Amino acid sequence: MTGFLFVRHGETDANKNGMLAAKKDEPLNETGKSQAQAAAKALRGQKLGAVYCGNALRVRQTFEIIRDSMIFDDLFFTDEIREMDLGDWEGKDFKQAAAENPAQWAAYMKDWPGFSFPNGESLRDYFAFCGAFITNLAKKHEGGKTAVFGHKGFILACACVLEGRPMEKLFDRDIKTGAYFFVKCAE
Repeated sequence: MTGFLFVRHGETDANKNGMLAAKKDEPLNETGKSQAQAAAKALRGQKLGAVYCGNALRVRQTFEIIRDSMIFDDLFFTDEIREMDLGDWEGKDFKQAAAENPAQWAAYMKDWPGFSFPNGESLRDYFAFCGAFITNLAKKHEGGKTAVFGHKGFILACACVLEGRPMEKLFDRDIKTGAYFFVKCAE
């Protein structure tokens, strides 16, 4: 059966402070490093066919801490494993985004699946992008177990697609910083 191990990057100061920081290439903070070390211990001896890792600094640092605990055949770094483009909301927290443009905030709260971040990406487009990426990986590595190191939104979207859930069910599960989970592909 085709399966995926998803690993979210460890905590950064932006995560700690509740900032929307998709494009900001922040390093792990001390908590993030500890989270990655705990994941490395838990994943020791994990056998995988391939590992895919995003290129953001926080993702690569998490992978480098965990790397030697796993056994894998192939390693790929890719810009396709990315967070969504938050446009004008980048670098703000939700309260600040809401205060600066109440109409945009109201639109987000009313219909988040249909929302497009001002000067950024639409959630539907991002979900479709993630879905195409993970569907291609599932075909490429059919019958194997593959790891993906990335960001919360990317991981949740990929898991949603693999489990056959619609975008509206994206937040039915969560993944904390430095955490991981396994998904078997829906048949």
